[in-house]
Amino acid sequence: MVMNPFLVNTRGNLSVDHMAIHMKLDIGKPKSTRKEITFRKLRAIPVPDFIKDIDSTPRLQCTSGSVDDLISAYDSGIRRLIDKHAPLQVKTITLRPNSPWYTEDIREAKHKQRKA
Repeated sequence: MVMNPFLVNTRGNLSVDHMAIHMKLDIGKPKSTRKEITFRKLRAIPVPDFIKDIDSTPRLQCTSGSVDDLISAYDSGIRRLIDKHAPLQVKTITLRPNSPWYTEDIREAKHKQRKA
């Protein structure tokens, strides 16, 4: 639809070189990309409790056996303790922005600005 904003002179000639155009389009906003991430809050682990649990875990204090057995015992013991003190958490985030002009350089500059 073209609207005449009455921008004509007394002779009926347009005094501007453009007209306002209004239109209604049945177009929706593109859906944001969502991503599921998993993380642990390792900084929230109470260190004294973690050290106490390490000292009381018999698998971590084993000194005999093959190297592979010792490594697997240590790995499973530490993994069990980390799962106890900082369990995996799942969070769904929206990846933003959808704008093509928002580049990695702009993101890094904004990050540096917030950090400063």
